[in-house]
Amino acid sequence: MMQDRENQLMELLVNLADSEPKITACAVLSSDAFPLASWCGRHEDEKDLSRFFSEVIAAAERAGEYFKIGAADRIYLKAKNGYLVVFQVNENAHLACALEAGARMDDALKTIKGCASKLAEVI
Repeated sequence: MMQDRENQLMELLVNLADSEPKITACAVLSSDAFPLASWCGRHEDEKDLSRFFSEVIAAAERAGEYFKIGAADRIYLKAKNGYLVVFQVNENAHLACALEAGARMDDALKTIKGCASKLAEVI
């Protein structure tokens, strides 16, 4: 059963990456920062990928507490050469994606949000 869920998560991530070619990496992380599934794309180290995504989520959660605005359900980071987007899948998981610069963010966000909804059905 656990293997079946892992396969479903992986299939959803691969489909996400196929649907949005500017995605360079994506991962599903549990609320305690444990990687449930990841697609590394051009990134070679799955552990580093999950660790960096977890650090961004943790920083956003600390900021939400500090500013008394609550937990982050979406995080958008625009950098010089791309984006990092995190959607809360449910209270137990997040979907994090790295995208290249030049991504059409309106379309990409709709695609990522759709994947997060599908992931919620599996997790």
